[in-house]
Amino acid sequence: MKMTINEIVSDVMNDFDVAGLLCSRLCHDLVSPVGAITNGLEVLEDDNDPAMREHAISLIGMSADSATAKLKFMRIAFGASITMGNEFAAQELTSLASAMVKGGRVSVDGSALMGPLPKNQAKLLLNMILLGIEALPRGGVLTVQNSNRSITLRCTGTNAALPEEIVSILNGVPESTPDHRSIVAFIAQQLAEELNWALTHQNSEDCVTLEATAA
Repeated sequence: MKMTINEIVSDVMNDFDVAGLLCSRLCHDLVSPVGAITNGLEVLEDDNDPAMREHAISLIGMSADSATAKLKFMRIAFGASITMGNEFAAQELTSLASAMVKGGRVSVDGSALMGPLPKNQAKLLLNMILLGIEALPRGGVLTVQNSNRSITLRCTGTNAALPEEIVSILNGVPESTPDHRSIVAFIAQQLAEELNWALTHQNSEDCVTLEATAA
């Protein structure tokens, strides 16, 4: 029998587990760019070769931009600060998502996204995008469109598919305790339930579609 998000949390984990997994997710995504900044600084300190120093400065700049983009994205996706505002412009959300995936194998097409979006819809959208990235292990395009009663994310790329642990959570029948990747599915489901929306997914050849619609 399909479980609600509150039943899943009560049965599988507690609020501290959820908080810990979100922290793990944030740390996992920041380790690489922060580590690259450290490596670049070490080169500047130890190497006087002009070409190496130029490369190090470029690496530091790109890595700092990546870390900043991820923090800005996840501040809205996972955060609860009242200073964030109650709605977000479509262009702001598209820019956040594009900056977060910059330099990777996934791109975001938000040209059909209409705004502004209320805060919980914006948070749901960003969590759906994180799920979409997991559905594109070989890269591809995330295409977003919405109305005031729905959000649709098409994930198009070679061998597009959601990992089984994420599918089981979205289906309301989790098969195992979540990790830093699949915790996003819990958050997305919780946001959908708070909106009284249903979050569903469909697979076709080289495409996964995630759709949140008003119940």
